[in-house]
Amino acid sequence: MKRFFILTSALSMLWGGIMLLLNWTLTEWINYTFLFGLAAAIISACINIWQTRFLNMFTRGFRSLGRFIIPMNKSRSLERSNQQLADDANLNQFKEKIAQVLFFSIGSLAASSIFVSIIGLIIYY
Repeated sequence: MKRFFILTSALSMLWGGIMLLLNWTLTEWINYTFLFGLAAAIISACINIWQTRFLNMFTRGFRSLGRFIIPMNKSRSLERSNQQLADDANLNQFKEKIAQVLFFSIGSLAASSIFVSIIGLIIYY
């Protein structure tokens, strides 16, 4: 949690520097920070849904439905390689670590951007 607050604070200061560097008006700055924050929040929500495997049953059903409608035979070597990739613990651990880092950094970007846009709105009004 401490790392989250430090990164969020650093990104908030970065937004202030970007405003000064690009000579944005306060309204432009508020709009851009909110837009980036909203996009980052949507991306972090998608990463969270992927991490929790919430839609696995849904996608598995479409895969089985697709095999029923359009049957395609897979070679045994393709099935073995797919099974090996699914069972590879190092690859799965790597994917989980990357997803955690992305969720942390994009979530921090979303929080800082929306926080900065709210502060900008308070200053504006």
